[in-house]
Amino acid sequence: PPPPSLVLGEAQFDLLAQIDLPLLFQRVSRLLGVAWDIKRMVTAGESEGSERDPYREAAEPISMSTDESPDDDYSLIAHFLTLGEPLRTAHILGISPRVKHIHHISFEEGTALTRLALSKPNDKAYKLLNKANKLFEVCLQIKPNDYRALYNWAFSLTKQAQITTDPKTERELWKMVSDKYSRALVLQPNDWSALSKWGLALCEQALSEHIEKDKRISLMKESCSKLSRASRLMPTNFKTRYNTGNVLLEYASLLEADQ
Repeated sequence: PPPPSLVLGEAQFDLLAQIDLPLLFQRVSRLLGVAWDIKRMVTAGESEGSERDPYREAAEPISMSTDESPDDDYSLIAHFLTLGEPLRTAHILGISPRVKHIHHISFEEGTALTRLALSKPNDKAYKLLNKANKLFEVCLQIKPNDYRALYNWAFSLTKQAQITTDPKTERELWKMVSDKYSRALVLQPNDWSALSKWGLALCEQALSEHIEKDKRISLMKESCSKLSRASRLMPTNFKTRYNTGNVLLEYASLLEADQ
């Protein structure tokens, strides 16, 4: 049979001769944030820590993970599967994702959809953000303490609150935004970026025409508090300090208008 090949545009590559498969596999795994259990062939009587030869006759499968040598690009895949010879996939009994890392897939997909939504018209963006929200929820079902998923979910909900024209839906979305940022900061209390984004979201909420006037000042005050704390945690971040100044001006305008 012909050797396995990879086609990229008009270029075609011989996978065995032109591409370092173990390194490619390792780096794609890291890009996805997924660790893998690799069951390979070993010989009976191998001592723990000894160099194992995957080309010997199989005696029993053993489970190993690609994340055991995080500082080595080749890690276990290259060390145990190549040994200077072409990769023989017949000697791999099975490769499967480890459950404790699988939440990264939903997280990355949700994040990618959120970014894509930013470049789309409002109606398409809203639908993409709905899909992203479901993926963040799946991620948190697998790993409830993933504060990054809560952070990105809050950002996605913020964008939906800015898009929707239904007052009831907008109020519900703002409540969900605060809930997600609050939960994220319980897990990472000093995350200045989450504080900054939450502060800006509160400012957007306060300035919305669908928010009751008596709530605007309290929301703006809370917004200033979040942004000021973010500035103290990261005083060298220009954008956070700039946003804090703008929100303080908005707060002053609301106070003046209320008098």
